Amino acid sequence: MIKIKLQQQTSSFSDSGFTIVESLMGASVLAIVLVATLPILSLSTALRVQSKGTEAAAKAANIFINSVRNNSITSPTRVITLTNTTTNRSIGDNLIDTGEMPVPTRTDTNLYLFNKSGTITPTCSLASSLAICKPDNSNPFDEFYIQAAQVKVANSKVTDGYLLAIRIYREDVDVAQTILASSSASSSSGILADKQAPILQTTVQISGSTTTFQTLCSRVGLLNNQPCQ
Repeated sequence: MIKIKLQQQTSSFSDSGFTIVESLMGASVLAIVLVATLPILSLSTALRVQSKGTEAAAKAANIFINSVRNNSITSPTRVITLTNTTTNRSIGDNLIDTGEMPVPTRTDTNLYLFNKSGTITPTCSLASSLAICKPDNSNPFDEFYIQAAQVKVANSKVTDGYLLAIRIYREDVDVAQTILASSSASSSSGILADKQAPILQTTVQISGSTTTFQTLCSRVGLLNNQPCQ
């Protein structure tokens, strides 16, 4: 009788599965990669949110400026007076620092509330009990507190217009903590914005009925009747 010897089949490398050790090593490498990329993903998300907030603040500033120009809201009651000078003002003279416009306090009632519907309410404070002056706290980048002032040259006429100075704060600014005058004043916020600092600062000229080129010259640092160069 002829006996047929069965050939033993051997498993090739491609047919074999992963061992437990290999699976654990793969899981470890994947965990390391995820841990390494998680901060980057979180930072990217935070930067996108911050960018949207800055865009929303810029939109609020434009609405506020246009509302002041067309007199649909009252002009700021705070007035910063500049002295006349025969020379160009320095950069520092034209910046709105805490000496010229102190940061808001809890009891100041000269703030504007910009709500998410685009409505601007004047004479608000950070601790107002009035319903129209309270943000809904649903999104700090939907609503803002706006601090503003008129910058005028001494002895200028009301109809000469003024320089409108603006700081815009998030509605969730913490009145129990130090409020900053600029984002550069914060040393602990890193590249992300500090909610205690204004999200946007800007100045813009508001013309009056008698505003002339020479009037603008006086605000940037030259006496009236002096040539602008």
